[in-house]
Amino acid sequence: MAMLKIKCDCGRIAEVGAGDKICNNKLFWFQSYYCNYCGKTVEMDSEDMMPSDIREAIIAEQGSYGLIICNIKDREKTEFLLKNAGG
Repeated sequence: MAMLKIKCDCGRIAEVGAGDKICNNKLFWFQSYYCNYCGKTVEMDSEDMMPSDIREAIIAEQGSYGLIICNIKDREKTEFLLKNAGG
């Protein structure tokens, strides 16, 4: 799980666990944290566009991947499928 820091509503810094998962052929992102100072607990997940800070934290932890399309006649279909999958 990727870790990043955010400012809690109480003004203190909280450490957030964030990640992504595929469920029913959809990409979801999630984050959760507990503030040690005020006790606020947040759990959220969404299939909407992933926030850039979460995306950057996941890439920093897991690295990035590349895709090589060997058969050029499949390129348009592959691009279409990736765009519709959120890629």
